[in-house]
Amino acid sequence: MQAGSDRRYHVVVWGATGVVGRCVCTTMIKYYQDEVRWAMAGRNKQKLEEIRDDLAREYPAARSVPILTGDAEDQHSLVAIASQTKVLIATSGPFAKLGTPVVEACISAGTHYCDVTGEVPWVMRMIKAHHAEAARKGVKIVNFCGFDSVPSELGTTFLVNHMQEKLNRRCKKVTHVFGEMVGELGQGTVASLAAAYFMENSSERRQSSDPYCLDPPDSQRGPDRGDLLRVRFNKTLKKWTIPFIMAPVNTRVVRRSNALLHHSYGSSFSYEEVAEVPNVFVAGIALVVLTLSCALFICKPLHPIINRLLPYVGSGVPLRLHSCLYLTSCQSTAEQVSLARQDLCHMHLESVGTWNLLQNLSQHKTRISAIDFLSDCLSACKMVA
Repeated sequence: MQAGSDRRYHVVVWGATGVVGRCVCTTMIKYYQDEVRWAMAGRNKQKLEEIRDDLAREYPAARSVPILTGDAEDQHSLVAIASQTKVLIATSGPFAKLGTPVVEACISAGTHYCDVTGEVPWVMRMIKAHHAEAARKGVKIVNFCGFDSVPSELGTTFLVNHMQEKLNRRCKKVTHVFGEMVGELGQGTVASLAAAYFMENSSERRQSSDPYCLDPPDSQRGPDRGDLLRVRFNKTLKKWTIPFIMAPVNTRVVRRSNALLHHSYGSSFSYEEVAEVPNVFVAGIALVVLTLSCALFICKPLHPIINRLLPYVGSGVPLRLHSCLYLTSCQSTAEQVSLARQDLCHMHLESVGTWNLLQNLSQHKTRISAIDFLSDCLSACKMVA
């Protein structure tokens, strides 16, 4: 059963009062208001109306956007919302706490679903519990559609495909290096990060440490053995690097995509993510801080203290990074790799516009906003609908 063609809306944004939800609503008004029938949805009608009024000050068309209310603890209300739309975009986390009823409501209503989660253990549970029924009904459940893990996914796809199609070379390994980037981090996002430690049991955390934990059970495993846990000097970029904090999420998503695409990247394809730091001294300090932070999250007696330190909901803690992908262990000459980098950057700027994932391949930096990632996701939802 496909999402019905007679639905009242093409898209419903669930969790519209949060930082990410508001960004999605802004994008809907700015780029899709005349093309897509859509509605804002959440638990608190008053807050939804306040968000709509704020948006209407800059975009008068926002005044006509419908508002739907429901509660994650009231399954009937969620099904009622999901039944009215072809695609539901879930933006409110932590998903381990709030996301399961929304996924179940979408499958029940035959509605396509996407979210911005970064919670690997929760997605593992959703695949195990609901993949068969969703497939039987023709419902698409698409996780990791925010910063986790769109830059990693699209960047890798562009890079590998370009090597195969333009240079007739297979890429054995891709390393994604994160530096400076612009975005916002709200409490829902931080809570989603914490959920992997606070709301999952030790068995699920151990399973999610498997680099291929999201791959189908019968899928062939690649060469990756685990996450990078050390300081390393990158000879290609001549930069010191440390483990990237979101690598345990993004790397598993990229590997799952390769598996679902029948290993189109290659059965022995390898992928890793690291963060760039100025020098080895900073690298050492950053690695110690990262290790201690992870230890604090794992220590249960400290969870109440950590919860009190989380940013206030909706505040939006600013982040700055840039990202760069490069090829390693490719069956290509240095000249061919250089041409690939130039062509990829040109292709990216011409055909993808706001994503700006490969800008460092031509040695320049561009501001990145999390909503730019979601914008193209909305285009994909529109095509699905």
